[in-house]
Amino acid sequence: MQVQKKQSMIILAVAGAAAVLLLLALQMLSSHVSGSDDEEPQDEPLHVSMLTSDSTNDQSWGALAYESKLHLEERFDTEVAFYPHLTTKRMRDFRISREIEQGCDIIIGHGSEFSDIFSLYAEEHPDVTFVTLHGDSDQENYTVYTFDITDAEKTALHAASMKSETGRIGVISMEGDWHAAEAVYEEAGRLDADTDILLETVVSRNDREEALRAMRSLKAQGVDVIYTRGNQFNRYIISEMEQEDMYAVGFVEDQSMLAENHVLTSVTQHIPQIYEIMMEDYLSDEGLPGGVRELEIEDGAYGVAPLGPMYTDAEKAAVKRYQEQLKQRES
Repeated sequence: MQVQKKQSMIILAVAGAAAVLLLLALQMLSSHVSGSDDEEPQDEPLHVSMLTSDSTNDQSWGALAYESKLHLEERFDTEVAFYPHLTTKRMRDFRISREIEQGCDIIIGHGSEFSDIFSLYAEEHPDVTFVTLHGDSDQENYTVYTFDITDAEKTALHAASMKSETGRIGVISMEGDWHAAEAVYEEAGRLDADTDILLETVVSRNDREEALRAMRSLKAQGVDVIYTRGNQFNRYIISEMEQEDMYAVGFVEDQSMLAENHVLTSVTQHIPQIYEIMMEDYLSDEGLPGGVRELEIEDGAYGVAPLGPMYTDAEKAAVKRYQEQLKQRES
């Protein structure tokens, strides 16, 4: 009897333990299922593509596109597919179509040359977001980010006039690209009637020999300071101007590193900052605005690089006063 009683107690203990383990297992399973129901679905990663017609050589417009790609990836923890050298309409058509087929969320065109073709695709694909730097748009799913650097150009060329011994300042720009020309001519005449601005245009921003011919033509006309508004050709122009002991005003980036003692200043465009603003707009509650959004100097979109070592403190102060006066006049 004692043996049977002992066996019964063992059986009851084992059964009790098994019941407890079963209850714990069921509770854990229930919690797991409940927790899974409460979890929000993971957001799909953004599919962003950036297109440019340029190369990614140093000091080029395309290099700024690549720098912006890296900036967006670091700042927003997303991958940005990058496609340079899209120099023809056929190449752009192929790439845009392919990105749409692959489910791209945002397609960025690095320059106004993408504006017309984006307008066509935006109308046909309202579920895809298109963005360009410069251009024109009246569509909800295509936003143009642009900015007017006229004030920065006025300031830079006013500073340049201080260092011109001949009173003749040259500008090299692509045909039809210098929209501020008349405003700058007018401002130069208002400041100093003896200062002349001479413009030479080129067909391509990337043609080194054409740009060098334009530079030599300006030099032959008595120019001793040149504002060179190019992409890849800027470094060749500035290098030759250094050899000719002439002064340059750089463009897009602070180009003083090319020839510190010959670059007076640069009209800068802070392209990675502009793309950051674009991505912040996209991720905001309102989303991208569509149409055209014009950025200001206060947005960090553009500016004037620090004056070079050839300026005295008094000259630097005078340029700063002029910049403030210009800002007051325009406000």
